[in-house]
Amino acid sequence: MQTEPEIRYLKSFILYTIIALITGMVIGAIQGAILGAILGGAGIDVRTIQITCGITGFVFGAVASFFIFRWIIRTQILPQLAKHYEQQHP
Repeated sequence: MQTEPEIRYLKSFILYTIIALITGMVIGAIQGAILGAILGGAGIDVRTIQITCGITGFVFGAVASFFIFRWIIRTQILPQLAKHYEQQHP
């Protein structure tokens, strides 16, 4: 049945998207609050704080997204590919 692997890939993609979105928001909020407090305490302009927190939030989110992607591939997709390979090459 061809649609079963495709549904598993879709489930993996949805799981990745939800986890990456929530994790990115949490990491961005935490790093933004910490960095904003440090820069605000140092007397930096508000616009500069916004830009700095936005850029660093993007970088932190990209790094977190990469590790979540690796985890999803390792736990969701590779086992299915291994099963498929073993069935094709006994």
